[in-house]
Amino acid sequence: MTGDRFPHLLQPSCAQCEGIGLRMPALLWDMEDDCGEDALRDFLLAHGGREYCSTSRRAEDAESPLGRARHWLHARVGTGRIMIPLGPMSYQARVRWTIYDRIVKGHSLSQIAAELGCDTRTVGIAKAKLRKSGAVLSSDTRPSTPENRSTP
Repeated sequence: MTGDRFPHLLQPSCAQCEGIGLRMPALLWDMEDDCGEDALRDFLLAHGGREYCSTSRRAEDAESPLGRARHWLHARVGTGRIMIPLGPMSYQARVRWTIYDRIVKGHSLSQIAAELGCDTRTVGIAKAKLRKSGAVLSSDTRPSTPENRSTP
């Protein structure tokens, strides 16, 4: 199994990705619904973004999350090759979900950028996309400063 290339990023589900405005392939939705989030996550970490060969001779434990996903895929598409999308395990989805999580927790853009090792502008652009999708509400209130304080 391939290890997680981005262990510092959160791993969203298909539903969480849809909630922040990222569309997920129907195949991944179905696998997540039938096998569970853990099976989908393990399967995508092992095979996502690559061609997968489904064979009928695969003898493996169907009780493990990865085994459940492989058995499900074989039952769904049969024997043959299929390109597996990255879906919620893509870098873009994981970065956006991690940024969303940190924004909801009240972290500043600079704190998030420092934690993720990216530019503040990258975080700001992601926040704007989250606002556009309706996942993050725009805050119109600013702290009271001499420049925006109304005088009687």
